[in-house]
Amino acid sequence: MHATLDNGEQSPVNQAGLCLLSLDGGGVRGLSTLFILKSIMDGLNKIRTPGSPRVKPCDVFDLIGGTSTGGIIAIMLGRLEMDVDECIKAYVKLTERVFKEKKHWIPLGYNFDIKSRFKQSELKAAILEVLAEHGADEHTLLNDGRDRKCKVFVCATVQATAGITQLRSYELRDRSNISATICEAALATSAATSFFDPVSIGPYTFVDGAFGANNPVEYVEEEASSIWCPETELKPLVKTFISIGTGVPSTQGIDGNALKIHATLASIVTETERTEQKFIRRWAGHFNQHRYFRFNVQQGLQTVGLEEYEQQELIRSVTEGYIAHLDCTSRRKKCVENLVQKQEKTPLNFAKIQADYEEELYKRIPFNHNIPFQANERFVDRENEISQLEEVLFSESPCYRVAITGLGGIGKTQIALQLAHRTYREREGYAVFWIQATSIESVQKSYAEIAAKLNLPGWDDEDSDVKTLLKDYLNTRAGKWLLIFDNADDYPMWDTKSTGKAESDRLSDFLPQSEHGRIIFTTRFKQVAKCLANRVIEVHELDEKSAKDLLCQHLSPSLLKNENEIVLLLRQLAFLPLAIVQAASFIEANELTCISEYRKLLDRPEQEVIDLLSTDFEADGRYNGLKNPVVTTWLVSFEHICKKPSSLAAQYLSFAACIEPKDIPISLLPPARTPMDKTSAIGILKSFSFVTQDITNNSLTIHRLVHLATRNWLRQQNSPSKMSLTSSCKSALETMHIDFPCDEPENRQKWRAYMPHALRLLQADETQNMIDRYRILLRVGGCLFKDGRTKEAVSFVEELVRWLENNYDQTHARRLKAEYELAILYKADGQHEKALNLFQHVVNVETGILPKDDPEFLASQHGLASAYRTNGQVKSALRLLEHIVRVKGGIYAEDHRTLLASQHTLAKVYQADKQIKPALQLLEHVVEVKRRSFAEDHPSRLSSEHQLALVYEEDNQSERAFELLQHIVKERKKLFPKEHFCLLASQHSLAIVYFKQEQTDKALKLMQHVVAVRQRVLSENHPSRIKSEGILESFNEIIKRGNIGEARLQSMSEIDTGYE
Repeated sequence: MHATLDNGEQSPVNQAGLCLLSLDGGGVRGLSTLFILKSIMDGLNKIRTPGSPRVKPCDVFDLIGGTSTGGIIAIMLGRLEMDVDECIKAYVKLTERVFKEKKHWIPLGYNFDIKSRFKQSELKAAILEVLAEHGADEHTLLNDGRDRKCKVFVCATVQATAGITQLRSYELRDRSNISATICEAALATSAATSFFDPVSIGPYTFVDGAFGANNPVEYVEEEASSIWCPETELKPLVKTFISIGTGVPSTQGIDGNALKIHATLASIVTETERTEQKFIRRWAGHFNQHRYFRFNVQQGLQTVGLEEYEQQELIRSVTEGYIAHLDCTSRRKKCVENLVQKQEKTPLNFAKIQADYEEELYKRIPFNHNIPFQANERFVDRENEISQLEEVLFSESPCYRVAITGLGGIGKTQIALQLAHRTYREREGYAVFWIQATSIESVQKSYAEIAAKLNLPGWDDEDSDVKTLLKDYLNTRAGKWLLIFDNADDYPMWDTKSTGKAESDRLSDFLPQSEHGRIIFTTRFKQVAKCLANRVIEVHELDEKSAKDLLCQHLSPSLLKNENEIVLLLRQLAFLPLAIVQAASFIEANELTCISEYRKLLDRPEQEVIDLLSTDFEADGRYNGLKNPVVTTWLVSFEHICKKPSSLAAQYLSFAACIEPKDIPISLLPPARTPMDKTSAIGILKSFSFVTQDITNNSLTIHRLVHLATRNWLRQQNSPSKMSLTSSCKSALETMHIDFPCDEPENRQKWRAYMPHALRLLQADETQNMIDRYRILLRVGGCLFKDGRTKEAVSFVEELVRWLENNYDQTHARRLKAEYELAILYKADGQHEKALNLFQHVVNVETGILPKDDPEFLASQHGLASAYRTNGQVKSALRLLEHIVRVKGGIYAEDHRTLLASQHTLAKVYQADKQIKPALQLLEHVVEVKRRSFAEDHPSRLSSEHQLALVYEEDNQSERAFELLQHIVKERKKLFPKEHFCLLASQHSLAIVYFKQEQTDKALKLMQHVVAVRQRVLSENHPSRIKSEGILESFNEIIKRGNIGEARLQSMSEIDTGYE
């Protein structure tokens, strides 16, 4: 039913709306079509006003279209204006005459060409007999120029192109209108391949229209649109649309070769029913409102051949059984009730008549918005986003569907709310409708409420689908409108692929489409945004100014005096609007005296911070019954991602929760089965706005508060079958153990990217007793040391050694390796006595268990010798190193790293023993070999070059020393942070050379820098710090005395030069 005006005037559709009839092809089974149509017409005539004349199909239907034998029936009913009983008699007679005698029993020629099995002459004679009985002849045109009450067309297929053509009883503008007689049209539409010969009409040769259009319902729709509404939508004009099948599947495609025709026919078998299903989906509103009907016998006719005229009684019996079935009886009753209202034929200007009526109806409907919240008076500047939305939605080339996406709590709903009020207030004629899209139930409820307030016909009918009612209304009769779906986060309810539901169940099918309408979706899920919208606008955190404005809107002026505290709080809250509003609510509700009190709460242990961020609060523009806390707003997303613990996205989210939230290298993520799987998993996290991706360094960053909330969510998952924070940390530690690199220079970039995440894992309470923790401590310590973070390295390796001492015998290789590395760190940290003692312990243990030429034993002896040198035991160092170099020289090639390292250290000992010439000779050899083997910036090469520069200086080759030191400082600046001990050592030495060259300003500036850094990073008693402080003091004293040229400075050789 359609709405009525206040004066009781009914919609024109009720009395003059289009009635359309579509008839499938099916040979003798066309009788089934006629029996079904007879039951409808008999029912209609039965309930018409007593005494009124019986009506025929041509009196009721404005357009009848048919294919093949359905086309012949369409001509009989519409063009010859026969009633159904007459048509049945004529059709029975025609099929008996045509199919009684075969022209060829085997439809194959010598070249396997198709040969027609039945005589076309018999079909033509049978058609002419029917024409003669109704005042027509062979030359009577299908379109004779008269304006008849029922328009008719039949489908035929052009053999050359396999394209469908309509032969019409009327003329259409801008279409090809083939002039055909009634007889030609009937022959053309029924010229079934292998049954009858093709039919020629003028330059065209036609075959059976059933090829590709056996169910012609879409062609009926197309023809009706072309006749009555070529520029507007057809559906609002249709009162009743009936499609009747023959229970027989149809065909598509044509080939003249018999060997191919079987495959062609087999591939088309489901075309008729597929067309039916597709059409019902598109016309779901009419179908649900009982304005579109499809009748087709489902069982019993499959075995009846197209030509088996002797099966008439079976066709009648099966069809009558179908008609008597409860479902068919109910639908037929509603069909008749609809048809009986038809009082007059539909005029050609009916689209304008209906549009005028609906415009008047719309003017009288007071309801034009259901915006759920008042405009937010404390809304802060999001003008960029709102202006962008307005430009996209309302420009001359508009985008009809737009999605606003972003992290939960970022302010998507508030932006949509402001736009809704602005549109309603400032854009004349726009209705604004708001749908709460948190679930299918909430969408259904919102649709129902809007339909009820609009008083849409059928809104209170239990059999009606309000979603379809509102969709059709917005599509056709609502004027200009803006429709907002807020919180459209549930992807499965929009898309059937993710649920396996029937395609008719997906919510996206109920979205209206009109050139006068616009739709906005707010969603935290980019996958939903891309599925539903043509344009996606992403909302980010507030900038500092807007965040301040938002906080100021919600706090008393007395709390806003300290600008620095405001900025610090906003940074802690990551400029997230919902977190800012929640913080302000807590501060006001608990009468805190200053912002710093709340900041102190945010600095409390992690669980307390989570409790704070989980506090519920009242806020403008939030739904009743939905929790507001910033942490709670992400729980649904967590559950969605992690509902399958085995999913890669869930693994990545839990992994990210265990490490640093910023700059997570994608290469560090747990392994995926394929690169595509990894990309897809990252895409899911990005689609929820949980992470952002930095393409330049190939890393991800998880939002700080999301990181905190994810950790809390994982902490609460206590079930063994679920992910928990402990199990996630264990998995992350396993991944780190596999991926964290060793401290080779070529791995520097990688370990620096991984280091913050490894440290976060190692410092976590959950990992303190995990075995994998102790498997990476040594690598982490080694890399920290190579980056100049010696004290941190010492701490981690000391922990490892303690654990190994408690779990392994002193002779165990892993324990000895760790003790050796710790001794190196002690030496670098200036703890020379500890280094010496530990090296001696390792060497003593290995003496009893390893051969004299074992690489590990030689390395330990090398370390001990180096410790002797540092501790002033030069002669002991010299003896041991000369022994080591001899042994290694007999084992390794001259460019072997371990041999070069011992030669380097021996040269340092020669220098310390004032044997400058041997030191110089050995270092020049080492540097020459390393220059052949290592890159210019290799740390080991730079270290030996540095040592060589010091020996040059002692050998009075100052210019060579100066050039070499300048090069070393330049390369180490590119390689190391400014706190690195190697860089500081070379700067220390260069400053001394500057001073000796009387470049005092450069010398002072550089040494002051070295002293300042070392005072910041080294203990007061560290030898390197003490020496630099002493040199600086000497600089100042010499400058003060004014005798720079005569000055003698402490030897530079006392300063460590870097890696050995």
